[in-house]
This record gives sequence, structure tokens and C-alpha cells, in this order.
Amino acid sequence: MIGQPSPLLFLNLMHSLIVQLRVAKLEKDMSELKKIDLSVEALATLKTQVPYVVDNYLGSIEILKIKKEQGEKQKMPKFTIKFTDKAALKEFDQKSALYQTMHANKSFNRNPANHRLYHALMEALIEDEKKCYGIWELLTPAKDHKMKDDG
Repeated sequence: MIGQPSPLLFLNLMHSLIVQLRVAKLEKDMSELKKIDLSVEALATLKTQVPYVVDNYLGSIEILKIKKEQGEKQKMPKFTIKFTDKAALKEFDQKSALYQTMHANKSFNRNPANHRLYHALMEALIEDEKKCYGIWELLTPAKDHKMKDDG
């Protein structure tokens, strides 16, 4: 039996040959894949996909900004100025304009009657400002006052 190859040796040789053929085929396939230039396809894909991704990203940023602005608007207290408030505001503006004119040209120093009128006007403006401040306190949330007092 020395001259006959054993079946186990034959199987090992066949297995080795099959593995070598597979490796050769894989090396050939890899060589062909290396020759293919995919950069043109990749560049074309990038050119079409990047603007889409950027638009989606920027769009989501804009949406977040809009939602934030809407949230801030909803937090703001809503109130309307009544007709009586408008009339008081107009009266205050007129008093303020008269005060500024008298102060600018110093006409209150020329005549004692003007001087008394000037001081009465100042007192009226101070009272109006106190009323406006009281209304402002009613319209403003309490936490804002606390922060203002702490600061």
C-alpha cells in the first residue's frame, strides 16, 4: 500500500485546491472592483442630497425659531386700552408737552401765576404717573416685580 495515495490525503489536496481557486477568484473580483471609479456617482449623489439635507436642517431651525417666538407671544399678557385710558393718555401727553414747553423757555419764572401753574402741572403729572404705575403693576405678573426688587 505504499504506492497508493490515501483517501484522506486526496481530500486534503482537493480541499486545498478549492480554497486556492476561491482565493484566486476573490483576488480577481477585488482587482476589478478597484478599477471601478465610484467617485463620479458619489459626487452626483452628494450634489443632489446635500441641498436637500441642508434645506431640511435650516427649515427645522426656522421652525424652532417660529415656535419659540409664538411661545413668547403667548406668555405675554394680553390687554386692551379702553377708551377712558386713551383719553387719560392723551391728557397726560398734553400735560407733558405743556410742562416741557414751560421748562424749555423758563416762562414759569416770569410771572408768579405761571410759577403756580407750573408747580400744579408738575403735581398733576406726578399723580398721573402714579396712576399709570398702579395700572402697570396690575398688568405685570408678580414674578417680574420680585425680580425687579431683587435687582
